[in-house]
Amino acid sequence: MPVVRFGNPAALDAGQPLAGEQVTTAHLPESYSDTQLFNAVTDPQGVWRAHSDASAPAWIESDDLHLAQQLSEHYACPIGRPEES
Repeated sequence: MPVVRFGNPAALDAGQPLAGEQVTTAHLPESYSDTQLFNAVTDPQGVWRAHSDASAPAWIESDDLHLAQQLSEHYACPIGRPEES
């Protein structure tokens, strides 16, 4: 099961905003094709829109490097959680 984590600067919980940047984790079906995985996140009714008011994540992590690269390009955000200082 591919797992994707997003740095979420405008996270929603049941449609209500959460304070501060959150990490949103999506567990996607193993049976999905590459296209289905990408669409499950990016579609207007997909994972990202359901969990954020932001237009794009601050960053992306995934155990599926190909998916992480596609999402990083689509959202113009970096792969990998920034190091905390």
